[in-house]
Amino acid sequence: MPRQANERARQHRVQKVLTLASGVFLLLGLIVHTLSAGGVSRALALFGGHGGEAVPWQEAADLRARDRMRGALRDRQGVLRGEAYCARTSTC
Repeated sequence: MPRQANERARQHRVQKVLTLASGVFLLLGLIVHTLSAGGVSRALALFGGHGGEAVPWQEAADLRARDRMRGALRDRQGVLRGEAYCARTSTC
């Protein structure tokens, strides 16, 4: 029983760290998005689309990098952590 409690505690600590890292990266992404768009108002306008204009190269590069990172995670882990959690717990 103590071994299971230790494992759960370790898993909880890891989950906290990953959640914090996720929030930090989300904030960094929003900052980069705002800076590359040229300000908060222009960045917010881009969330609605580009109005028929071409996607800026910075945004296209960001999307490509995100897709490559997701692909690397799938290759390394088989599936993304969230998908594995859903499959394991059947709660999603």
